[in-house]
Amino acid sequence: SSLLLDMTHQHLPIVTGSITDAEKPDATSSTSITLTFDDVSDNEDYFEVFRSINHDQNFQSIAIINTNTFIDSGLETNIEYFYKVSANNAGGNAESNTFS
Repeated sequence: SSLLLDMTHQHLPIVTGSITDAEKPDATSSTSITLTFDDVSDNEDYFEVFRSINHDQNFQSIAIINTNTFIDSGLETNIEYFYKVSANNAGGNAESNTFS
């Protein structure tokens, strides 16, 4: 007797476009930032937004979204934050560039 497995292969999503800041906040008074990115993937299930205060390390997941805009609020003034976004599906994920 033989066993047949029906396996479907899902390709990785395409890396999201560059993150752009819709309205650059005033670092001394703003406690929120709006992130907008180009959705260049046609097979993602969701996007995950990451934030860090270090350019290349310690990124923490802060949101799972289904749109290409995210408002991060409750930020501290005079701190530079770094962001990246990943497009995700059953095949895995692909990350954007880092943006501050």
